[in-house]
Amino acid sequence: HELTSLYIRIIDKSCEYFDIDGFNLHDDWGSQMAPFFSDDVAENFFLPEMKRFVDHVHSYGKYIEIHSCGKLEKRASVFVDAGFDVWSPMAINDLELMFNENGDKILVALSGGKDSLTLLQLMAERNRIYKPKISVVAAHVTMVNIPYKADIAFLKDFCDGLGVEFHLLESGFDASTDTRKSPCFL
Repeated sequence: HELTSLYIRIIDKSCEYFDIDGFNLHDDWGSQMAPFFSDDVAENFFLPEMKRFVDHVHSYGKYIEIHSCGKLEKRASVFVDAGFDVWSPMAINDLELMFNENGDKILVALSGGKDSLTLLQLMAERNRIYKPKISVVAAHVTMVNIPYKADIAFLKDFCDGLGVEFHLLESGFDASTDTRKSPCFL
């Protein structure tokens, strides 16, 4: 509980002083042979505190990744239940087992160009044919203060035809206060 509170204070200060997109937590949960602790300890001791921490990071609109060394395919569900956006496992883990037990989700950034449309179509077709199954979703981001045209109805219909969930997100920025990048790179 106290360590989680410390991590939360670090997140608060980091978000106060730095413009960052997300965080990467390194916390080793296992050896090359197995996890360090039982399922019961993982689910009843660690999971509630990890979820509290991850929820706090998400309250800032930031992403959180966990890197944890060890053979931890048995812990993938804890990382998922805690709400981590990404887990970077070591290659010694049985990825097929994890996908079969927990699934996986891939987000395709859908600009409306032929490259993103083709990628989405290939991923949706792959999902219908092969295992392990993955969940494919699409997102299109519109910048409210940058003039450009996108056929949103076409993108939604294209996704519906593939059976892919479509998300339309809006974002914006104040070019007078953020001069680090041109609008093309935001």
